[in-house]
Amino acid sequence: MSTFQTNDKVVCIDATPLPLHCDRHFTTLDFSFPGGFIREGSIYCVTSVGTGSDSPAAIRLAGKPIFLHDIEVAWSGQRFRQVKRQRQQARRSAEQSRPPKATR
Repeated sequence: MSTFQTNDKVVCIDATPLPLHCDRHFTTLDFSFPGGFIREGSIYCVTSVGTGSDSPAAIRLAGKPIFLHDIEVAWSGQRFRQVKRQRQQARRSAEQSRPPKATR
């Protein structure tokens, strides 16, 4: 599993709308999603990372907070994978190396 850091870009691979290690007796009605639900395949920015002793990373996402009875909780890092920085850098390099479009 990836080690997440603040400002990492992550892609959602599991959009189940429940957060980190949610007890089975909670439902989506116990939570509020002021930024809307996360979506599978969407890319998000990590705003903070927490870890437990034997649990996966708990991450907070820019614009996608989740609250359990008015207390902000974190998403499970198992639901996300890091976006490869090499791909981002290669894409930027390719865009920069393109010749400028001719203007008329």
